[in-house]
Amino acid sequence: MNRLYILPLALLLLSIAAACRDESNAPTATPTDGPSSETPTPAPVPGLFIVDPATGQGTSATPGTRCWADTCIDYIGLVTGDKPVGFNAGAALAWQAEGGTVDAISHAWVPVADAESEITSNGTRLWRMLSADFAEGDITVPAQPGTYVLLVFTTYTNGGDVSWGVYITVA
Repeated sequence: MNRLYILPLALLLLSIAAACRDESNAPTATPTDGPSSETPTPAPVPGLFIVDPATGQGTSATPGTRCWADTCIDYIGLVTGDKPVGFNAGAALAWQAEGGTVDAISHAWVPVADAESEITSNGTRLWRMLSADFAEGDITVPAQPGTYVLLVFTTYTNGGDVSWGVYITVA
């Protein structure tokens, strides 16, 4: 695996950790292995919808680690649904975020061969990967058919941030 990808991922994880650090000694969430029905969601409830405008095929991304209003929810790994959603190779995807105004968005495609996953007790899939090459701008499905994890990181104008995951099969 190319070591050049490890540094950007490490920097992203450090920036998430720094953004989620609470200097006021207020209680914070502890890392978990996936979302549960008891896991609180910082208000407003975030949402991210990914769609291929050409076909109308779309899906909601699964929120993972996020910070909002001095509260953080941390997960050990990226969270997605348990089954992949199909998109056409090379499709330009559109996205719509809820829960605030997005200030910046970046994304990365990781082939599932470069990641490990497990199904959690509530039916979500938890991913562990060593590296990801993040890019800004348009989200375009890879041209190579296969199965991927799409990572999306959004920051909001109010200071919140959310990592999102989508488990995707490219045809």
